[in-house]
Amino acid sequence: MQLEQTLQVEDIAEQAPRRERDLLTPTLLAAGGVLTIAWTGFLGWGAVSLVSYLIG
Repeated sequence: MQLEQTLQVEDIAEQAPRRERDLLTPTLLAAGGVLTIAWTGFLGWGAVSLVSYLIG
């Protein structure tokens, strides 16, 4: 019985860092998506500026 209680305490202690790690991956992926959208917008703005400069 004492062994089961020890394992339960260890499981609870391990769950807290796991939750932080579980949030880390989606947060980094979301940040990467935002950076990708920003970079794509910057490149699109540059392409439109270049074309308007060459035409005008």
